[in-house]
Amino acid sequence: MATLASSTAAAAGDLSALSQITAKAVDQLSTVLESTEVSFEDDIPVLEHEPRLEDILNEDESSVPTLDELGISELVGEGGAIATTSSQQRTAEYSPASSGTEGAILRHEVLKGIANQLSQATTHNEAGLPTALAVGKYYAIGTSHGLALVFDLKEQLKCVLSPYQKLSPEVDAGQYGAVSSLDLSSDGTRLVCGYAKGLITHWDVAANKCLRFIDNAHPPGFGVLNIKFMDDPTTIVFNNTGGNVFMLKMKRTLGVRNWTTECFFSGCHGEALTFEPLLLENREESPLKEYSIVAVATVTQILILSISPKLEGLISLPLRGKPKCLPQLAWHYVVIEHRSAGGKNYSSVDPVLAAVRGNKISYVQSSNSQKKEPQFRLLKKTEVEYDIAAFRWINPHTVVAMDTTERIHLISVKDDAEIEVLDLRHVELVYSSSFFKSIETGGNVSKALMVASEHACYSSVVSYQDQLLLLGLKAVHVVTIKPWKERLACLVRDGRLMEALQLGLDLYDGRARAVIGLSGPPKKRREAVAQQIVDILQGYLDLGVMMQKPSGGNEKELRQHYKTLVEWAFDCCLRIKKPDLLFGSIYDTFRGEDNLSKAVFLEHLCEHIKQGKLHHVRTVVAKDFFEHYSQQGAFSLLESCILQLNPACLDIHQVVEMCWSQQLYDAMIHVYNKGLHDYTTPLLELLLQLRAALKKGKTLPGIFPLTFVPADD
Repeated sequence: MATLASSTAAAAGDLSALSQITAKAVDQLSTVLESTEVSFEDDIPVLEHEPRLEDILNEDESSVPTLDELGISELVGEGGAIATTSSQQRTAEYSPASSGTEGAILRHEVLKGIANQLSQATTHNEAGLPTALAVGKYYAIGTSHGLALVFDLKEQLKCVLSPYQKLSPEVDAGQYGAVSSLDLSSDGTRLVCGYAKGLITHWDVAANKCLRFIDNAHPPGFGVLNIKFMDDPTTIVFNNTGGNVFMLKMKRTLGVRNWTTECFFSGCHGEALTFEPLLLENREESPLKEYSIVAVATVTQILILSISPKLEGLISLPLRGKPKCLPQLAWHYVVIEHRSAGGKNYSSVDPVLAAVRGNKISYVQSSNSQKKEPQFRLLKKTEVEYDIAAFRWINPHTVVAMDTTERIHLISVKDDAEIEVLDLRHVELVYSSSFFKSIETGGNVSKALMVASEHACYSSVVSYQDQLLLLGLKAVHVVTIKPWKERLACLVRDGRLMEALQLGLDLYDGRARAVIGLSGPPKKRREAVAQQIVDILQGYLDLGVMMQKPSGGNEKELRQHYKTLVEWAFDCCLRIKKPDLLFGSIYDTFRGEDNLSKAVFLEHLCEHIKQGKLHHVRTVVAKDFFEHYSQQGAFSLLESCILQLNPACLDIHQVVEMCWSQQLYDAMIHVYNKGLHDYTTPLLELLLQLRAALKKGKTLPGIFPLTFVPADD
């Protein structure tokens, strides 16, 4: 009984100590987890009474439409789809999301409030299926029945905009066709909608009021493919299925709202497949502020045009790629490094156009800082191993390319390296194939437009403020780059502590890619990262030493386990310049565990000292170091280490005594000279020992008597 009681008490003591260590590790790692930013979904308020779309449309909930009434039968049919979604046939093969040592960088979330509304819209009423997306001060979603659903940024339904006299179309539901494209002005006050049968509507979003109902902006029989605001909200650019590009000017004369339209690019010169306006985004200092610039992609070339103050072509570049892929155009402002004629380096923030078709990417830079008129030049070209269906900038350093199998590729602009791949096949992305085939206007489009329409998704893949938004059949999906702290926390949460440490070191050294949220002077950034590394490292070591040791008593495996822990400890602490941590609490952790863990630490320390990487250690560590190798008789190795160390960190009495007893004369002179600034004592003592040895006909190891040869007279 006594034995049982004592063993029970001992076990209880071990469990108590183990729980303390575990709690300590958890505390360290919890610091990392708690320091991350709030999740995107946490910002979404919970609504007590969520607005319902059918309440606005006054539809009878008990009457559920058939597949034909909803248009789903057409959706899955051949050729006649209003908005084609992704399918297994579209995605022949795919691979799951991949992430390297930096962990998962992309974060994928669903706007749940909007998803609920879309579910109601497509299941219980005549709103139709989603067809187009615009994002700004609001979320605006066009539908296959010609409606525009406008949500505020809290995902509450603000209004439903309809071109019909009644909010819910009945007999004339197909009069204007689906909303094929829509856009919000930069100030969020205006919304413009383009329709598959050619109509354009202009809205005051705040007042839910149609300002202009434009059914003659371009020739009849052609649908609107893309429509966008310029910086000036009274100027709108759109292209149609005839391959033409138009400028639409909103005017007001004597209180009457009207408009003018001008075709500034005709399809007879090569059909315009898409365009992208260059927005200054309130950059009043920009030398381009006097111009309105639009990039246009045709079947064979890229054109950058100035449409104001006068129409002129600025640059033309060939556009080569697979005919089945639509071209992609995307502008962003990027910091460009320059070298002046005098050899001095300077930087400027210039607009850069990414022009893409198939697997080829070209970057075109504005270089007009020293010119009166806009100038553009080709910056670089690159290729990828897949065909691109959508291409957007996330920030000045990073772009995303969606391939034709609906995988998102995160790419570094600087070196074209692929950072991460995210599979989004489950999104059920909305495609605009039917609009490019002009199904609703009788299919009067060219063969080139027909061939390129398979993966058309201009209006369902949108970038806004470092976010990528995708319109799915049932929801709006948001892809963002995780802030750096969240990336670390995700790795810690998954138990991938070594990868978290590696990412931390890459962040500290400035080698990590796609970094978000790490700002300020370099010193401040390094300090912030170093603190995260310390928390992760201490938690990792506490868990590794106590909880994750290999079982079975195999000394070889245990030594390798400790060696891995020690290597990470040295690498992290020395790179972030925290040797006090290494030789303080971390050494105490290994020293207090067992003799093997202590020995492995000291052996790794020896390698760093011999290689000249360390010149100062904690005195208690140096004392243990000398005792460890003295017991092994490795005095020659100790002497080489002493010569690398600053004597100020040594136990002088211990070292001097060992040097004299083991005749380590070089080490002894080093300690006296560098540590005590005494240059005579070791020399006198050596001479005395040398004289005594010579009297016995011997010499001292390592000491050779000098022979003085008198000079010739």
